[in-house]
Amino acid sequence: MACEACHGPGSRHVAWAKARPGKERRAHDDAAGLTVRLRDRRDAVWRMDAATGIARRAGPAPTRLEVEVCARCHARRAVIDDRDVHGRPLLDTHRPALLVPELYHADGQILGEVYEYGSFLQSQMYRAGVTCSDCHDPHSLRVAQPTSGACARCHAPAKFDTSAHHHHRAGTPGASCVECHMPVRTYMVVDPRRDHSLRVPRPDLSVKLGTPDACTGCHRDRTPRWAADALVRWYGPGPRPAHYGEAIHAGRRGLPGADAQLLRVVADRETPAIARATAVSLLGHGASVASIQGIEGALTDSDPLVRLAAVEAAGTLELHSRLRMLWLPLWTHPWPRSGSRRPARWRMRRPSG
Repeated sequence: MACEACHGPGSRHVAWAKARPGKERRAHDDAAGLTVRLRDRRDAVWRMDAATGIARRAGPAPTRLEVEVCARCHARRAVIDDRDVHGRPLLDTHRPALLVPELYHADGQILGEVYEYGSFLQSQMYRAGVTCSDCHDPHSLRVAQPTSGACARCHAPAKFDTSAHHHHRAGTPGASCVECHMPVRTYMVVDPRRDHSLRVPRPDLSVKLGTPDACTGCHRDRTPRWAADALVRWYGPGPRPAHYGEAIHAGRRGLPGADAQLLRVVADRETPAIARATAVSLLGHGASVASIQGIEGALTDSDPLVRLAAVEAAGTLELHSRLRMLWLPLWTHPWPRSGSRRPARWRMRRPSG
């Protein structure tokens, strides 16, 4: 891996360096001639919220450029166009894998080797504006500082690094942030990888869905029900938040009411886009009026990953539905003002019914 993989053609940087010597060079062009200038972390200002003990990002909204540059290598994805242009959106050239059964458990936990991008998209950290280099040094490929220190930059130790929070003795694995929130899975016997969805342990979901949970990952002689009961004792019996994993589980198995659950996930803008896109893809397995309408609505979603899933889901429908959703809107779109007229063959009637 060399500089150009992340920053684009080195020739522009060389030309910049030759054009202006020394201090004049640095002062004149802060971009240093780079095609891709990764500055999300530098532009961010994180301020600790005393009430919650969690830092909040201020300043410019993140561009997601850095995360998508990293995703070109750190994602399970297909390449759909090898004419990669540095700095362009990832989906221009790549198709990231969704939460499919061979790669992810129903709740989005890692199963197959998916690297980190698809997991990170599910995290609250991603939604909050955290980027890869907030935790990792991009040049050494190591965590920027010891794990506890990396977490403490945004999560106040006085609130979170205490037995009142994790209910384990200090210095034990259960008191470690990553053991609970980033459980490890080992691939090919020698390659341990942590789940980058940074999720709150949900053994109650494990009871329902048969998914792994961090608690019994350590306490191997116990059951998910035991772990779920322990969390109730620690944090109270209040209802746990609804989770997209339940809808994805129902959609995968074709359970009664699955479409209604999936449609709720698609409509919930607080749900990670990769989970919403997965829900859209599962709607394509059915042919109900509601599922077809859900796919059609997702075609204009604000997130490109959801739109891509909708296009692919539409491809599973009957021909007249595909034409109505995908083909005719292109034909009726205003023709670009280039001096040419719309070809006569573009005049086509909408099918009846």
